[in-house]
Amino acid sequence: MKIRSLLLFLCCFFISACVTITPVPDQESGEPSESEAENAASDQGFVPGSLPVIYLNIDGGQEEIDQMNASPEHTYRCTGTMDLFVPEGYRSPYEDGPFESLEGLQMEYIRGRGNSSWGQEKKPYKIKLDKKQDFFGMGKSKHWVLLANSFDPTLLRNSLSLWLGNQAGMPYTPEFVFADVVMNGKYLGSYYLAEQVRLEKERVDLPELAEEMTEEPDIWGGYLLALHPYEKDPEEDRFTTTRGVEFLHDTPSFAADGGDYENDAQRDYIRAYVQKTEDAVFSGDFEKAGALLDLGSAADYWWMQEICQNLDAYRTSSTYLYKKQFEDDGSEGRLYFGPVWDFDYAWGNVLAGNPDPSGFQHAQMDWTKELFCMPEFVELLKERWQVFDKSIAEMTASGGVIDQYSAALRDSWIQNRLLTEDPADPAAAASTFDEEVRLLKEFAEGRREWISEHLDELDHLYSTVTIKTENETRTLRYYTGRILQPYATFDTPEIDGLYFTGWYLENGDAAPDDVTVDGDLTLEAHFIPLSDVTWIEDVLFDETEVWLTTEDASYQPGYTLVPEAPVDRHVEWSVSDESIAYVADDGTVYISGAGDVTLTVKLHSGKTVSCLIHISEPEE
Repeated sequence: MKIRSLLLFLCCFFISACVTITPVPDQESGEPSESEAENAASDQGFVPGSLPVIYLNIDGGQEEIDQMNASPEHTYRCTGTMDLFVPEGYRSPYEDGPFESLEGLQMEYIRGRGNSSWGQEKKPYKIKLDKKQDFFGMGKSKHWVLLANSFDPTLLRNSLSLWLGNQAGMPYTPEFVFADVVMNGKYLGSYYLAEQVRLEKERVDLPELAEEMTEEPDIWGGYLLALHPYEKDPEEDRFTTTRGVEFLHDTPSFAADGGDYENDAQRDYIRAYVQKTEDAVFSGDFEKAGALLDLGSAADYWWMQEICQNLDAYRTSSTYLYKKQFEDDGSEGRLYFGPVWDFDYAWGNVLAGNPDPSGFQHAQMDWTKELFCMPEFVELLKERWQVFDKSIAEMTASGGVIDQYSAALRDSWIQNRLLTEDPADPAAAASTFDEEVRLLKEFAEGRREWISEHLDELDHLYSTVTIKTENETRTLRYYTGRILQPYATFDTPEIDGLYFTGWYLENGDAAPDDVTVDGDLTLEAHFIPLSDVTWIEDVLFDETEVWLTTEDASYQPGYTLVPEAPVDRHVEWSVSDESIAYVADDGTVYISGAGDVTLTVKLHSGKTVSCLIHISEPEE
């Protein structure tokens, strides 16, 4: 592990009264370079402090930058140079230094990166240099990323998570340093200069496959995969297991257009291996699963997501898995979860409401739910918690990692904040930062305390729900204590000649719309012959013409079914113009504009009945 004493991050200086950019000194004369003198003159608000400053000099100027920033798929690339200013005495978490400022690093390209984060004003970027460069002891590579952390009010959450992954000994956890970024004289804000998750010696250090490899054991590894591909990802690189888990070939990519190469043997091998692994996980056999999937990595990865209540856990293509070629004993390499990545929405950073450090079950995917069927896996989780517990205590202690990181970042955070604060108030910004850090630390402390007190709840975190129909019996894992809505969750079973009347519990009672899963549960589908079904013959609207205004948010039509108590109550609702209104499955009409719209109900027989709705603007 490369991490050294984190006390090295305490070298933090306050913003001086100076109002010009400190340019990168010319390496021979000690004078500012011409390009950086221009930077200093064009952006008078930024003051370099105790962190490195990255100066990006884009060929073609602002016009090229605008085109890059307007490229939703990150296809537009700019060229230019990168200068790095390192303040005197700076130390990184990975090497003591001293580090020299650098000038004129040629960028093969710089482009946008990210998905939801790309829609923010503060953009994240990917840089590829023309030559490998080791920044601050993170290892030589051409490939680097600038993380904007736009969704995190502290700019700290990713850094704490990556630190925790390193502390837990999770292989290939990306490294980073805090840095300020200036592009063509404009201060962009406070960023991380970070390693990119990729197969490479100083990153995910696995043997790289080559196009000519088509036989085992050459094609055993290494592979880098991700969950939940986006629609923009090449079709050739997307595949789905028999249980519906979606994967992406990250490296190698087998896409015909823009991929690494086409190789059916490698593609078929890794897909078959992933399917074998899934089957082993669902077998309930701990040893069988562990022969194909490294369960220690699965346990650590689950804890990394669960501890911080990561809202993106297992839900985006930032969820990585890799496969080795060989294990240490020379046997075929297994599948591993990792490296960890993407923790903007974590550690109490919630989309709505107030953060709650209590509770499990924030992190899940189909495989992890099945792993909880195995007592051995639960015991492994309890053992690994001791490692995480100790590290989080170190993180939240007075003078600990949160305090160290926030002290190092504070001045940079304030300047980042002043980009959007109007009027600019450094004192108010500083107060806001201190409060956000306090809330972050409070959540982390509360989370550690709650998990330690409720660790035994892992034994019954999930319950088994058994679904029985005439044709099959299947099971799924569901949160213990949560509400299950069977009619919304499960497809209506269909059997020729029979009519589905509903889900029933083991005691013979009809299952309600909401069922509390307080232990193992069985739901059985009930049917009657089609000949015994009473169908709806007609619908009689209380009003066949209705006048509303746009101030009416919704309208619930009154109607009578004929006959009044049919067995089949299913009808299909529709509206003639969804730009004016739309209709829910229960017939409720939701208004979105003015105009006339026809509400129609279609019966099982094909008969339709309509009601005309006039929607006008309210009178002034």
